[in-house]
Amino acid sequence: MLQKSKINKEEKGRQESKPAAQKNNLDILPIRYYDEDAGAFVLNDGSYFDIYEKVADDVDNMMEDEVQMLMIRLAKFLKLYKDDIKIISMNFPTNLLSQEKRLTKKMQETNDPVRKKWLQRSISELQRAEKGTRKREYYFVLMSRTAEQHYDQVQQLSILGDGVREISLEKKLQIVYKLCNPNSLIIREEGIK
Repeated sequence: MLQKSKINKEEKGRQESKPAAQKNNLDILPIRYYDEDAGAFVLNDGSYFDIYEKVADDVDNMMEDEVQMLMIRLAKFLKLYKDDIKIISMNFPTNLLSQEKRLTKKMQETNDPVRKKWLQRSISELQRAEKGTRKREYYFVLMSRTAEQHYDQVQQLSILGDGVREISLEKKLQIVYKLCNPNSLIIREEGIK
């Protein structure tokens, strides 16, 4: 009995002495700097990391042939693309603040009580829509070892045609921040593309 308790104490001592494995953002996503020429982030090992936006298509209002063409184009891209790629989707809150400000200004300028009532109703609808709706966006994350390989990958994205577009550094930084901090809330300004 004494031996078991002695062994248990020794095991507890060994378990407590193990350092906790705490990781920070640089361990998870080791970005060092942004290369303006390549338009991509450079990682610790010299490899490149870039993000492109997949333009959302309104498939609900398309004809069946158009939807099939989009699917064929994406399937062709995925077959021909030989390097690593990650497709991520992110939800962002809908930002209707500028419309709400404009309607509030109109409501303050008008003297007509009926018009004020309708403007107030429109403002409350915008506030409800802002709380209840989210915008889903899709991104291609490209990972390459060299700058030349990165340029080749960007050329291969041209298979998708207008279905993919380059995004600004500010938006890339917001996406990287959101990837590293999943519970954070990002509210986009209207001008960020």
